[in-house]
Amino acid sequence: MDGGRNSVLVTGLLLYVLLAAGCVQAAEAATLVLTPPTGCNPSAVTGCTVMGAGYRATLKFGSSPRTLTPLVLSLKSDPAPIHAEVQFIMKGMNMGDNRFAFRSEGYGAAKVWVARAMIPACASGRADWIAVVILAYPKRQVEMRVPFTTP
Repeated sequence: MDGGRNSVLVTGLLLYVLLAAGCVQAAEAATLVLTPPTGCNPSAVTGCTVMGAGYRATLKFGSSPRTLTPLVLSLKSDPAPIHAEVQFIMKGMNMGDNRFAFRSEGYGAAKVWVARAMIPACASGRADWIAVVILAYPKRQVEMRVPFTTP
């Protein structure tokens, strides 16, 4: 019986060491989903701003969004994330892996995150998209889901 107890102690100690070293994560970072106000339009001059729980983010399209056409997106966020990306999805449809990373430009209050993306084509002809912007922070992930349409 001592062998079994020792085995459990060694396993527990090993898990503790791995957790302390950061090799194993106990849980994923909590995700906070921020919903934009009704009528929020990323194609507008001011873009689409979401706020909540001390976070504020504005997504803006550089041009009218069209499928299979390059699209520049800009993102301002307070606080600034350590990483940001966007993915285009549709409710009830698998649109494949189409994630695009933002890169930061500028410093301080002038800091803007920019991504060059392309909206995939929908085989069924639907045009009701959702831009899912994921902002990564050290202990949390913030997600904003901005609906938009393409012609």
